[in-house]
Formats: sequence, structure tokens, C-alpha cells
Amino acid sequence: MTTKTSDVGVPAGYDPSQFPAFAVTVDVVVLTISDGRLHVLLVRRGVTPFEGMWALPGGFKRPNETLDEAAERELIQETGVDDTSLLTQFGAYGDPERDPRMNIAGVRSTRRATDSSPPSTGRRAPSSARSRSAGRFAISTWK
Repeated sequence: MTTKTSDVGVPAGYDPSQFPAFAVTVDVVVLTISDGRLHVLLVRRGVTPFEGMWALPGGFKRPNETLDEAAERELIQETGVDDTSLLTQFGAYGDPERDPRMNIAGVRSTRRATDSSPPSTGRRAPSSARSRSAGRFAISTWK
């Protein structure tokens, strides 16, 4: 479900600088069953922090998009998976020290994929300089 807030004006005396700044990110958990095993789709990070490590596809929400729109954009950019019709938000996380760049609130979405949807391990990410490749990993082999 996508929602947008209407512009109702800012209350008199409201000062947004009185609140600490933070960013919002979205991550997408794509799950599929292949050969009778549960798999998750990951991307290899192409930039710091954590360059070269496997991570969930995702990134920063832009000011002009909803959380759902950001999740759809990131999934397509980083993996090439463009069927986003089954995305569902399932959690939000806000540990202020989880990202070394700044305080970030992260929203997770999940998508169940068909066996052929996620790319195989090592597939080159389509258009994102932030991820080098995408791969499908069996949950039981991930440590």
C-alpha cells in the first residue's frame, strides 16, 4: 500500500532543527524455494562501508518517494528483479550505531519469488554502482 501525506502546512513555531537528523533506508528480503531449500537474494556491496560484503538489496529512501517506492527502486536497480507486486513491509530497525555513516532507521520489506525470479550466484548487478553482483544463497549454507 502506497501512501502520501498532503501538505497541511507547518504549525506556527515548529522548528525541525530541534530534532536530530537521521536517514531512512529500505532493504528487501527476497526469498525463494529452489531444489526444496529456502534461498535468500543478496548483493555484493560495491562501496564503503562494508565494500565487498554480501548484503540485502536496498538503500536510502529519497525525499520524494514512499517507502514502497524506494524498496521497488532499490530492488530493480541492484538485482534486476522487476516484479515488485508482492512486496510487503515487515519490520523497522533503528539501532543508532548499526551504520558507521550516521543514525539510520531501516525499513525491511519481503518478497516471495518464484524459483526463476532471483538471479543465480555471481550475476552482475544491472545498474547500481553500489552493488557489484547479486546472488541467491541457500539459507542453510549462510554462516
